[in-house]
Amino acid sequence: MQERSLATRTTITAAAHRQFAARGYEQTSVAGICAEAGVSKGAFYHHFQSKQELFNLLLQDWLSGIRQEN
Repeated sequence: MQERSLATRTTITAAAHRQFAARGYEQTSVAGICAEAGVSKGAFYHHFQSKQELFNLLLQDWLSGIRQEN
């Protein structure tokens, strides 16, 4: 993945993490994630197929962190 693309993906995931933590899954929207990340919906959908896919990625990262702590 190119550096710029990786940076955009990282920005989106960080914004999504903040949105999910503050609002919960149901109240978080792709539009809200994009607004916080400063990216277009096109950029979002270039990196992720859906809000669910992004949420699952964050959940897997979180679970991996828990496993590594044990």
